[in-house]
Amino acid sequence: VPETAICAYRNPRNAWLDKVQSPGSLMLTIDEVTGEERFWRPGEAWTIDDGTVNLGVCVPLQRPGDPCWKEYQVIVGRFQLIPIVDHRTRCILGYNYTCRPKSSYRAEDLTATMQTTFMQHGTPRVMFLEHGSSASNLVKDTLRLLGILLIYCASPHQKVVEMLFDSIWLKLSSLPG
Repeated sequence: VPETAICAYRNPRNAWLDKVQSPGSLMLTIDEVTGEERFWRPGEAWTIDDGTVNLGVCVPLQRPGDPCWKEYQVIVGRFQLIPIVDHRTRCILGYNYTCRPKSSYRAEDLTATMQTTFMQHGTPRVMFLEHGSSASNLVKDTLRLLGILLIYCASPHQKVVEMLFDSIWLKLSSLPG
Protein backbone atom coordinates (compact mmCIF):
# COMPACT_ATOMS: atom_id res chain seq x y z
CA VAL A 1 0.00 0.00 0.00
CA PRO A 2 1.49 3.41 -0.91
CA GLU A 3 2.52 5.72 1.93
CA THR A 4 0.07 8.39 0.75
CA ALA A 5 -2.86 5.96 1.02
CA ILE A 6 -1.86 5.02 4.57
CA CYS A 7 -1.51 8.68 5.50
CA ALA A 8 -4.92 9.50 3.98
CA TYR A 9 -6.55 6.63 5.89
CA ARG A 10 -4.99 7.61 9.25
CA ASN A 11 -5.52 11.37 9.03
CA PRO A 12 -7.18 12.82 5.90
CA ARG A 13 -6.56 16.46 6.95
CA ASN A 14 -2.81 15.91 7.45
CA ALA A 15 -2.65 13.96 4.20
CA TRP A 16 -4.22 16.90 2.38
CA LEU A 17 -1.79 19.39 3.97
CA ASP A 18 1.34 17.24 3.64
CA LYS A 19 0.80 15.41 0.34
CA VAL A 20 -1.44 17.61 -1.83
CA GLN A 21 -0.77 21.25 -0.94
CA SER A 22 2.63 22.74 -1.67
CA PRO A 23 4.01 25.35 0.73
CA GLY A 24 4.18 28.82 -0.77
CA SER A 25 2.29 27.72 -3.90
CA LEU A 26 0.70 31.15 -4.17
CA MET A 27 4.04 32.79 -4.99
CA LEU A 28 3.17 32.93 -8.71
CA THR A 29 0.54 34.84 -10.66
CA ILE A 30 -0.45 35.32 -14.29
CA ASP A 31 0.66 38.67 -15.71
CA GLU A 32 -2.31 40.68 -16.99
CA VAL A 33 -0.36 42.13 -19.93
CA THR A 34 1.75 39.22 -21.21
CA GLY A 35 -0.39 36.33 -19.94
CA GLU A 36 2.76 34.61 -18.67
CA GLU A 37 3.31 33.18 -15.24
CA ARG A 38 5.51 35.34 -13.02
CA PHE A 39 6.39 35.94 -9.38
CA TRP A 40 4.43 38.57 -7.49
CA ARG A 41 6.26 41.88 -7.39
CA PRO A 42 7.28 43.34 -4.00
CA GLY A 43 4.34 45.22 -2.49
CA GLU A 44 1.82 43.74 -4.92
CA ALA A 45 0.40 40.94 -2.74
CA TRP A 46 0.26 40.68 1.03
CA THR A 47 -1.05 38.18 3.52
CA ILE A 48 -2.23 38.48 7.11
CA ASP A 49 -2.56 35.72 9.67
CA ASP A 50 -2.37 35.03 13.36
CA GLY A 51 0.04 32.93 15.32
CA THR A 52 -0.30 32.01 18.97
CA VAL A 53 2.95 32.82 20.72
CA ASN A 54 3.61 30.20 23.39
CA LEU A 55 4.91 32.62 25.98
CA GLY A 56 2.84 33.32 29.06
CA VAL A 57 1.79 36.90 29.71
CA CYS A 58 0.23 38.59 32.73
CA VAL A 59 -2.83 40.63 31.80
CA PRO A 60 -4.16 43.15 34.36
CA LEU A 61 -7.76 42.14 33.70
CA GLN A 62 -10.27 41.87 36.51
CA ARG A 63 -11.74 38.39 36.61
CA PRO A 64 -13.58 37.67 39.86
CA GLY A 65 -13.35 34.06 40.96
CA ASP A 66 -10.10 33.42 39.09
CA PRO A 67 -7.48 32.20 41.62
CA CYS A 68 -4.68 34.09 39.86
CA TRP A 69 -6.70 37.32 39.85
CA LYS A 70 -7.56 36.85 43.52
CA GLU A 71 -3.89 36.41 44.49
CA TYR A 72 -2.02 38.68 42.02
CA GLN A 73 -4.66 40.93 40.32
CA VAL A 74 -3.68 39.57 36.89
CA ILE A 75 -4.72 36.67 34.69
CA VAL A 76 -2.18 34.55 32.86
CA GLY A 77 -2.69 33.91 29.20
CA ARG A 78 -1.16 33.59 25.77
CA PHE A 79 -1.36 36.19 23.08
CA GLN A 80 -1.54 36.15 19.34
CA LEU A 81 0.79 37.87 16.93
CA ILE A 82 -0.95 39.20 13.80
CA PRO A 83 1.62 40.10 11.12
CA ILE A 84 1.07 41.41 7.60
CA VAL A 85 3.71 39.98 5.28
CA ASP A 86 4.70 40.93 1.73
CA HIS A 87 4.23 37.84 -0.42
CA ARG A 88 7.35 38.32 -2.53
CA THR A 89 9.95 39.55 -0.05
CA ARG A 90 8.58 37.86 3.09
CA CYS A 91 9.09 41.19 4.85
CA ILE A 92 6.90 41.85 7.89
CA LEU A 93 5.28 45.17 6.98
CA GLY A 94 3.23 45.57 10.12
CA TYR A 95 1.99 43.60 13.09
CA ASN A 96 -0.27 43.76 16.08
CA TYR A 97 -0.98 41.68 19.17
CA THR A 98 -4.25 40.57 20.64
CA CYS A 99 -4.95 38.73 23.85
CA ARG A 100 -8.43 37.24 23.93
CA PRO A 101 -9.93 34.22 25.67
CA LYS A 102 -9.27 30.85 24.04
CA SER A 103 -6.52 32.27 21.77
CA SER A 104 -9.10 33.69 19.41
CA TYR A 105 -8.98 36.87 17.38
CA ARG A 106 -11.68 38.91 15.73
CA ALA A 107 -12.22 40.78 12.49
CA GLU A 108 -11.56 44.12 14.18
CA ASP A 109 -8.11 42.85 15.24
CA LEU A 110 -7.32 42.19 11.58
CA THR A 111 -8.68 45.50 10.31
CA ALA A 112 -6.82 47.43 13.03
CA THR A 113 -3.58 45.77 11.92
CA MET A 114 -4.40 46.51 8.28
CA GLN A 115 -5.17 50.16 9.03
CA THR A 116 -1.81 50.91 10.64
CA THR A 117 0.09 48.99 7.96
CA PHE A 118 -1.82 50.60 5.07
CA MET A 119 -1.17 54.06 6.56
CA GLN A 120 2.57 53.35 6.68
CA HIS A 121 3.08 51.43 3.42
CA GLY A 122 0.05 52.04 1.20
CA THR A 123 -2.21 49.24 0.01
CA PRO A 124 -1.42 46.09 -1.96
CA ARG A 125 -3.26 45.04 -5.09
CA VAL A 126 -4.08 41.62 -3.58
CA MET A 127 -4.54 40.21 -0.06
CA PHE A 128 -4.38 36.47 0.66
CA LEU A 129 -6.58 35.37 3.54
CA GLU A 130 -7.89 32.24 5.20
CA HIS A 131 -11.53 31.59 5.94
CA GLY A 132 -12.84 32.19 9.47
CA SER A 133 -12.43 35.69 10.93
CA SER A 134 -10.82 36.78 7.67
CA ALA A 135 -14.05 35.98 5.82
CA SER A 136 -16.14 38.34 7.96
CA ASN A 137 -18.14 41.11 6.31
CA LEU A 138 -16.00 43.72 8.09
CA VAL A 139 -12.78 42.43 6.50
CA LYS A 140 -14.35 41.80 3.08
CA ASP A 141 -16.01 45.22 2.96
CA THR A 142 -12.86 47.00 4.15
CA LEU A 143 -10.74 45.45 1.41
CA ARG A 144 -13.43 45.93 -1.25
CA LEU A 145 -13.79 49.64 -0.42
CA LEU A 146 -10.01 50.04 -0.70
CA GLY A 147 -10.01 48.31 -4.11
CA ILE A 148 -7.93 45.37 -2.89
CA LEU A 149 -8.56 42.00 -4.55
CA LEU A 150 -9.29 39.33 -1.95
CA ILE A 151 -8.08 35.77 -2.54
CA TYR A 152 -8.94 33.00 -0.09
CA CYS A 153 -6.40 30.22 0.37
CA ALA A 154 -7.40 26.58 0.18
CA SER A 155 -4.75 25.64 2.73
CA PRO A 156 -2.76 27.53 5.35
CA HIS A 157 0.45 26.14 3.83
CA GLN A 158 -0.12 28.16 0.66
CA LYS A 159 0.48 31.46 2.44
CA VAL A 160 3.97 32.85 2.76
CA VAL A 161 3.26 33.99 6.33
CA GLU A 162 3.21 30.34 7.45
CA MET A 163 6.86 29.94 6.38
CA LEU A 164 7.64 33.06 8.36
CA PHE A 165 5.97 31.59 11.45
CA ASP A 166 8.18 28.50 11.13
CA SER A 167 11.24 30.75 11.38
CA ILE A 168 9.85 32.84 14.27
CA TRP A 169 8.81 29.80 16.33
CA LEU A 170 12.23 28.23 15.80
CA LYS A 171 13.89 31.34 17.25
CA LEU A 172 11.41 31.50 20.15
CA SER A 173 12.05 27.84 20.99
CA SER A 174 15.63 28.68 21.94
CA LEU A 175 14.52 31.04 24.72
CA PRO A 176 14.95 29.67 28.24
CA GLY A 177 11.74 28.16 29.59
